[in-house]
Parts: sequence; structure tokens; C-alpha cells
Amino acid sequence: MPWRLTRRTLGVVMNRQSIGFLGLLLLTVVGLSACKRDKHLTGIFTRKPEPSVNGTWTGALNTASATASLSITIVQDTLNIRGTYTAPSGQASVFGTEGRVDGVTTGESFLMTLDPDDAACPADIDLSGTNDGSEMEFSFSGVDCASAAYSGQGYFTKN
Repeated sequence: MPWRLTRRTLGVVMNRQSIGFLGLLLLTVVGLSACKRDKHLTGIFTRKPEPSVNGTWTGALNTASATASLSITIVQDTLNIRGTYTAPSGQASVFGTEGRVDGVTTGESFLMTLDPDDAACPADIDLSGTNDGSEMEFSFSGVDCASAAYSGQGYFTKN
């Protein structure tokens, strides 16, 4: 007897397809919920908080000929950072003993400028580096009023 497609057999075929689709949907939902609980895959579903630069930091800027110690206090407003810095007197004159900090941060990267208030021959020093929330590492460069170039590496540690 040849196969005949009737309303009854069509219902069985549709029910089998519906059951197959529902089974596949159930496996997908269960699989995704298992992945969400897996500690190795949580980065796929959750975002790691970005490190903050808010607070007081101490560190040093190292050139080929000198090292300058600085303490900076930063306030972060979303991407913008502003603050002040102080340096012990008697250090490199381009930094002065105090100044302003302005810049931006995006995730673990930052750019900022140190602008001295009281240096005899000031230089705006541009810093570019990374921040993990407890330590900043950066490179810097600048030119003072006598066209002397400054560059080097540095770090700040959060207090």
C-alpha cells in the first residue's frame, strides 16, 4: 500500500517536527544557562569593571639624567580626569613644586598632562600609559621654555 498524506499523518509529522524544535530549544536554553554558571566562561556574559584612577598616587618620572618624585591626586568624572600634583623642592625645575593634572582615561589606558604652576622654566609633560587600579605605568615627553626636550618612563602607585 503506497504512503498517503492525510490529515492524520500530517498531524503526526507536524507533531514530530514541533517536538524536535522544542527539544532543540530546550537544549539551547540549558546549555546557555550552564555556560553562564561556568567560572571559566563568565567573561562572555559579564563585563569586568574598569579600573579607577580616583585617589592619591605617588611615584617617579625617570629620565636618562634624573628622577623626579611626584604625588598626584586625581578625580575621575567618567572619562575625564583632573587633579593636582606636588613635588619636593630641589628637583627638576620643569616640574616646579606643584601643578595641575588634566587628561582622559578609557578602560586601562590613560593620557594626561602635568602643567606646572610655579616652575622657573616650565614644561607641559604629556604622559601615556596603563592603569590596573593600583599601579600606573607610563612613558612621558615634553619640551620646556628653553626648548630642552624631556622624555622617559615612570610609574605611580595608589596610596
